[in-house]
Amino acid sequence: MLAQALKSLRAGDIDAALATIRDFLDQHPQDADGHHLHGVILRAAGDFDGSAASIDRAIELAPQTSAFHLSRASLLLDRRDLIQAKAELGKVIEADPNQLAGYLMLANFALASNDLDEADRLLKLALRVEPEHPQVLILKGQLLAARGDNDASLAALTKALDRAPNDPLAQVSLGLAYLKNGHFAFAAQLLEKAVAQKPEAFGLRWALIRALKEQDRLDEALVHIEALLAHQPDNLPALALRGDIRISGGNLEGGLEDYRRTLDLSPQRLALLGPMLGVLLNRGLRQPARDLVEEQLQREPLNDALWQGRVRLEAGDFAAQVEIIRRWSAALPDSTACLEAQAQQAELQGDLPRARELAERAVAGDASRASAEFILIRADIRDDPASALPRLERAFSAAQGNQSRRMVLFWEGIAFDRLDQPAEAITRWSQMLLHQSPGLPLPVSAPQEAENPSDDGPAPKLMWTVPGSRPDRLAALFEALPAALTADRFGNLPRADGLGPVKALDAFGQPADPLPTWRRLLADRGLDPATVVEWIPNWDERLAGRLPGSRLLALVRDPRDLLLAMALDGAPQNYQVPSFDIAAAWLVQALEPLVQRVEAGDPSVLMLRTEDVDRDPHGALDRIGAFFEFERPAGAEWSEPRPRGLGGIPLGLPDGRWQRYAEALAGPFAVVAPLAARLGY
Repeated sequence: MLAQALKSLRAGDIDAALATIRDFLDQHPQDADGHHLHGVILRAAGDFDGSAASIDRAIELAPQTSAFHLSRASLLLDRRDLIQAKAELGKVIEADPNQLAGYLMLANFALASNDLDEADRLLKLALRVEPEHPQVLILKGQLLAARGDNDASLAALTKALDRAPNDPLAQVSLGLAYLKNGHFAFAAQLLEKAVAQKPEAFGLRWALIRALKEQDRLDEALVHIEALLAHQPDNLPALALRGDIRISGGNLEGGLEDYRRTLDLSPQRLALLGPMLGVLLNRGLRQPARDLVEEQLQREPLNDALWQGRVRLEAGDFAAQVEIIRRWSAALPDSTACLEAQAQQAELQGDLPRARELAERAVAGDASRASAEFILIRADIRDDPASALPRLERAFSAAQGNQSRRMVLFWEGIAFDRLDQPAEAITRWSQMLLHQSPGLPLPVSAPQEAENPSDDGPAPKLMWTVPGSRPDRLAALFEALPAALTADRFGNLPRADGLGPVKALDAFGQPADPLPTWRRLLADRGLDPATVVEWIPNWDERLAGRLPGSRLLALVRDPRDLLLAMALDGAPQNYQVPSFDIAAAWLVQALEPLVQRVEAGDPSVLMLRTEDVDRDPHGALDRIGAFFEFERPAGAEWSEPRPRGLGGIPLGLPDGRWQRYAEALAGPFAVVAPLAARLGY
């Protein structure tokens, strides 16, 4: 009769199983196995109290039977009674030291509690019982992953799946491990199988959605999001992600509907709003982004963070920002964040007394207003540099992260420069160079490779502004010429022509025919190679060889001024400038190929000095036009670039300022002195 009851249970006929086991117990009331099976069937029927009573009776009749304790522990887990379940598992192992399931369940307890040493101890005991059991291998893989050994973890979990290819736990464990390690295609394959077996397991389905999203399989991910939302219509992450996918797929209205519902349901609306705006802005949907923020402002007009976000949405439109800040001030007249924004506006407009007054009010209300504090620091540097130093010391103590400390040290150096204390200024700027975010190393000049064949097309036109040469005015001159000045090589996306943007070989490598490739890629963008001037981050003989027949316009400056400017302004392409000494050595090797060509009278090179462009921009414009064979259109003019800097303080030091630092930078200046002489300084 026990076999018949078990057969009915496995067939899913709970009523028949219960009838059979009760008949059996009527005849055999002291049979421990019968009471145990009765408890198992009651558990399947959802009667946890009855199940517990039957299993307890079985244990009372046969207390040394480990399987009974294991069932009781499993029932306690179902009822979330973790402490009692753990105690019961201890009895399982005490009754039967070879009871594998007891070790596995206790080890999983330990893993869940992050007690890795205890989990490791229990795993070793399980390995003694059955080292190749799939569940043991899964436990081993999970423990290895918790200890950070991802490769060994994947190996153990792969072996577990080989042993039990249809085991849902093996599929899920390996799938999640693949997901964690970025193997998204493998993860999706396994998680799809697991979700098919357990469609109600929403955590698994969410992991599958992530694996599909990481592969840009958005249509497939959307199917699973819809399935999840069918059961959980208010699942906020799923709603937000469906909104992202709909907008990316061109369904703006549907996506915004999801976004609005998510924001309506969430108590953390502002935390969700930022990523939503990012999706819209990445698609160029600035007006819908504005509308979304305006809707939230109608609900929360006294929220500073919303107003700040609304101001940022008008980046580049100063007049629009002025109007939004006016509305913000009307809604929150005492807001220190709004006062700070008003102070920044006044400083940009050159109304420095008002900027100072607003910044003082902002800092008085909230001492942590860093932007307002720096407005006051710049005002002090401008009016009384000594009084800026205590503020700067406080700002450095409060600074968090390299970028913040770097900014403080920059302005400290400027303050000491204005106080005519060059040694102190160099000390601060040298410290500043140590507080850098990760970047690229300064490029090493490479010799010419085997020269590529020329063609009959127009000569490539290049412009190299040496780091520190202050190229704003030179770049502005091109407005008066029939030329297209490109600057995209200062970005992160390389063109597939082997020329960069970075100096090192880019991910595409060097094409077999760089010159035709260069021309073709420009034409694909609607640019005429005959009128394009390529603004490049760095130049050397290798680049010249890849574009045979090219003509180079180079902007230089006294190398000692270049050295100071490189440290203060940084170098293009996010190059690292670790120290004045390294920058000096780099300048010598970087400029050597250019100087050699100029000394040889190479007609394919035009070298301009920053000070000559500043002193006689029209003369420089005539020389550039003649060099590149551009005819200046009648009446063509150029716009004087706006001086860089804030608070009335120019960004960078004027020409010749290096002389003040002749002693403090004696070593680096000695390195570049021969180069300066060769350049005529």
